[in-house]
Amino acid sequence: MTKHKHLTLSDRNDIQLGLERGETFKAIGQSILKDPTTVSKEVKRNRQVRESTCDKLPCPLLNKAPFVCNGCPKRRQNCGYKKIFYLAKQAQKQ
Repeated sequence: MTKHKHLTLSDRNDIQLGLERGETFKAIGQSILKDPTTVSKEVKRNRQVRESTCDKLPCPLLNKAPFVCNGCPKRRQNCGYKKIFYLAKQAQKQ
């Protein structure tokens, strides 16, 4: 694992794609040469709530990894829960 302090936009895009494919933090970390804890912290720190779902209840699946709806098979359906996503471009801006 490298000791670079910051994630690049490319790293963040790889994290987003990995989440959408349903990969684990370990698999994503190996693909970008970062520790899985770094990936986990990045996702938790930069989650975005979809505004149209703000008034809904939080999904119980968001309490465990991957903490976002990116890879959820129900994300395109109206599951009735608040939707939270990791978006690489938004994370890079912060």
